[in-house]
Amino acid sequence: MAGDVSPVLLEQAVDQLREFVGILDREGALLWANAALRHQLRLEGPLTELLPAAEWVAGEAIPGLMRSLIAVETGLTPAGERISLPVRLVRGGDLIASIQKMEAAEGPRVLLIGRNKKGRAGDTGLLASQVDFLANMSHELRTPLNAVIGYAELLMLPDLPATDEQKRVYASDIRDSGRQLLEMIDDILEFAKAGAGRMTIRASEFDVVEELNSCLKMAAGAARRMERETEFELHADGDIGFARSDVRLFKQIVVNLLNNAVKYNRDGGKVELAVRRAGKWLQIAVRDQGQGIPSDEADRIFSAFYQVDGTASRAHGGMGLGLAIVQRFLDLLGGGIRVQSKPGVGSTFTFHVPADARSIPTGQYPKARAITQTSELPALSDLLDR
Repeated sequence: MAGDVSPVLLEQAVDQLREFVGILDREGALLWANAALRHQLRLEGPLTELLPAAEWVAGEAIPGLMRSLIAVETGLTPAGERISLPVRLVRGGDLIASIQKMEAAEGPRVLLIGRNKKGRAGDTGLLASQVDFLANMSHELRTPLNAVIGYAELLMLPDLPATDEQKRVYASDIRDSGRQLLEMIDDILEFAKAGAGRMTIRASEFDVVEELNSCLKMAAGAARRMERETEFELHADGDIGFARSDVRLFKQIVVNLLNNAVKYNRDGGKVELAVRRAGKWLQIAVRDQGQGIPSDEADRIFSAFYQVDGTASRAHGGMGLGLAIVQRFLDLLGGGIRVQSKPGVGSTFTFHVPADARSIPTGQYPKARAITQTSELPALSDLLDR
């Protein structure tokens, strides 16, 4: 059952990170550590019991850690619940760490993510976004896991006062929650594989409009699961015909953009998908009628782990990896993306990929993404270059 497997897969995913990840109690004891932190501390195998602060943090660094833990616990930090601090380890090594309070069934816990002090410039911002990602990940996984466990326990009651129809509803909720967990895990693994350069382009010929219609069907299913009433439209400019590319990556880009549009769309709003050929390129645009992208956040939406609303209490679910996966897959296919957005009106994501992966055109489209704020969103057809 998905509820039994996903924590193992999640732990394996976190173990692949080069960053040091640990979970602490309010006294600074280490309750769990990923492979990188265990290696740095010269620990063999997973922790079987808590490791007191004095056994993993150097003595002179403990007071600073305790002050930071108190600040995080009480929320007395400039960033609300997050704080950065240096940590010197007992067995050598200086870390720049970021910590954040987490709520767990066992009580308050603190998430720590760190890098060696000699890490690359700019790591502090990355650490902060990874803290947000892992904190939100725990929140997102707990919801479907609780549903799986709760409904399964209900069905196991010997004297359950429920009709067959009610039992089918419980079983359906278990199935849907399991699918949600698998989608989250797939996102994590896809992102990790693309970032590690472990993906191979497998080009094949496919009917573009046929595959886009398939993407719309998947997005419609996602809209039903999210209980978001959404109208979908497909606009094909002329005879689109066939393309030769990696159809799985192509469809994942489109589906991620459609799902993102559904998630942030207003209820009952329209999501439009348009496609045209531009010389040796395919252009695809996805438009929603949602909240738009605030101007001060527009340049961050393709960042890994980032969400426009990154708090655990946000209205929209998800892991914050959908657009980061889009960016990485477009890099693999030799494409690029641009965004136009008007807060309160909606956003349009327009991407381009070579129509034939065997010959990537040069010069017409920049590879880098471009994001612009606009006073009015032009007609969808106007966004596709003529």
